[in-house]
Amino acid sequence: MLRLQSYSPMECQQKTMGGYKFHIWSPSHGHCSKLTHFRKEALGVTSRLQSSVVKASVNDNKILLERLKAADEDKDGKLTFDEVHKIFQEFDARKVNVAPPKPVAWDLALYKSISESKDGVFKGLVSHIQARLEAGKKTPLSHILFSVAGAFVSTYLLGLISDIRKDLPFVGEWHQQGLGLLVGSLGTVSILLFARPESEPVRIWNFIAGHVLPVFLGSVILHSGLPINLARALALAAGLGVMMITDCIHPPGGALILLLADSPICQKMDSWFLLYPSLFYISLVLFPVGFIVNWLKRNAKFSIKNE
Repeated sequence: MLRLQSYSPMECQQKTMGGYKFHIWSPSHGHCSKLTHFRKEALGVTSRLQSSVVKASVNDNKILLERLKAADEDKDGKLTFDEVHKIFQEFDARKVNVAPPKPVAWDLALYKSISESKDGVFKGLVSHIQARLEAGKKTPLSHILFSVAGAFVSTYLLGLISDIRKDLPFVGEWHQQGLGLLVGSLGTVSILLFARPESEPVRIWNFIAGHVLPVFLGSVILHSGLPINLARALALAAGLGVMMITDCIHPPGGALILLLADSPICQKMDSWFLLYPSLFYISLVLFPVGFIVNWLKRNAKFSIKNE
């Protein structure tokens, strides 16, 4: 016999939502263990209720408990495992099918946060800044430290390689002619890779296509003989267009186009600039460090609890 309870995130006390208590009957202990797993996943109640960590919203809990109450036709407070399991499946399917909120453009988000303030534009802007700062405080300390460490280690390694760049085989000649190794795109990738590893621009397709396609197209335009200002603007615009068409938005690709437009040595590299130095050192240094950082974030998470 298991007592099914749901706890309000606001109260987080050992009380049932709405006063309902359900006893789940199952003929075997194995079913009870499995049911306990389903119960915790569906209601979002952690094993330590006093930790105040509840995933499901109050509204979700109410809906689920009302559904359980309706299934108890004889009103004896007892449900079979199969009955409850079916209800949980339907409930989870309903939650999965709910479309996530559509992201709002940055200008509309800023306008909304300011315009909805009842205290004027200035106080609305201050409130918006405060909200962003409060959101930043919710980031686990371990995520921040591991991200910072990843950026430090990868940049330091790139710096060591940069010290010997002129002596490197094959590519050393380009560096002797003025090609830098620590190009701006590597800094952009570091921020995305370590701070926002879940973001779209750091997917593998975005990394590869977002480097190769816009740079290739930009190179063609920059070699067309057009005036440099026109060619630069057209190259960046065309690069953006091809990234949108192929769904490979990758901000460092734009940085590489501008670097290519204003660097004679990059233009002399021709097609090699598609791969070197940016994509090459991302694969050689940033990706391996990124794998380690992501593993640490998932398996060594910690934070400082306020007493």
